Amino acid sequence: MGAKRRNQTSNIYDTIVLTSNSRDMVESRLNYTSSHPNATHPDFPFRFLINENNTMQGHGKPRMYQSQANDIMVSTLAAMKMQMLTETVVSNSCSHFHKLLAGFHVAGCGMAKEPYSESLQSLDNPQLRMKCLF
Repeated sequence: MGAKRRNQTSNIYDTIVLTSNSRDMVESRLNYTSSHPNATHPDFPFRFLINENNTMQGHGKPRMYQSQANDIMVSTLAAMKMQMLTETVVSNSCSHFHKLLAGFHVAGCGMAKEPYSESLQSLDNPQLRMKCLF
């Protein structure tokens, strides 16, 4: 059973900070962006904040990265900084980076006074749960 959202935060969200190493995940946000001409859900009530310079390697295997090491490090630190500014982190707990990020967040390293974290693998609705490939 997933964690329950606190009452004091249930009505204040207007922005989704989206960080992912998957190009498909980042590009799929356009389906929910009213300014995009091919949006399938133009009335989606949230806006997205993304790192436009994300290297999006598509995996967490450093030996297989195609970009320059400095670009990857900057992209990684930008993703962490962006997530530390949020009150709620929904993470992929198959990823070691996301486990680290969620751990820092709930330990109080971010801006939130009462940080909240939830894993995509433990969402209440089983149809929405993400499955690990390993």
